[in-house]
Amino acid sequence: IEPQLAMDAGVEYCNSAKQEQFAATFGNVVEHTQKVADELFKQRPFSNSNSVISALYSAIDSLSVLEKVGILEGHPDLAGRLADANLLTPESAREQKDAGLNLLSSEQKALLKSHNDEYRQKFGFTFIICARENKANAILEGLDKRLANSRDLEIHTGIEEVKKIAKLRTVDILAKMCTHSKL
Repeated sequence: IEPQLAMDAGVEYCNSAKQEQFAATFGNVVEHTQKVADELFKQRPFSNSNSVISALYSAIDSLSVLEKVGILEGHPDLAGRLADANLLTPESAREQKDAGLNLLSSEQKALLKSHNDEYRQKFGFTFIICARENKANAILEGLDKRLANSRDLEIHTGIEEVKKIAKLRTVDILAKMCTHSKL
C-alpha cells in the first residue's frame, strides 16, 4: 500500500477513535504533553493526513510561551542519563538510536554531556533537535552553534524542532493505524 494511502486510512481510524483511544495513541507525539493530543482530538474530523499535520502544528503553535518552555524542559537530554539508564520513552529511544547516539565514543558522549549541561545552564531547558533528521556529528555541531543564540531564538528553534519530531511521530502513528483499522 502506498505510504500516503496508508496514512489516509490511518486518518479514518483516528476520526473514529474514542477520546481515550486517541489520547493513548497521540499522547506522546509531543514528549509528555497530553494537551497537544487533547487539542488535536478537538479538531477532528480530519480529511487526510495533511490536515492532521496542519492541526498538530496549530495545536503546538497555540501554546503559551510558558507551555512551550515546559515542553522544552520535559525533553530528555540527547544521549543523557535517561538513555544510559534505559528510561527514555519508546519514541525517544528509537529516535536517539536512529541518529547513532548509542554508538558515540566515550569522548563524544562526554562532549555532548558537557554541551548539554552548558546549554541547559544558559537557557534553562533541554537542547532539542530532530534526531531522526540528523546524525550524531550534526547534532554535536548543531548544539555547539546554537549555544550562541539568544533564549528567545532558542525557544523558537526548539519548538520548531519539536514540531519536526511530532510530525514524524504522527506519520508513524497514521501508517500504523492503517493496519489496525483493517483488523
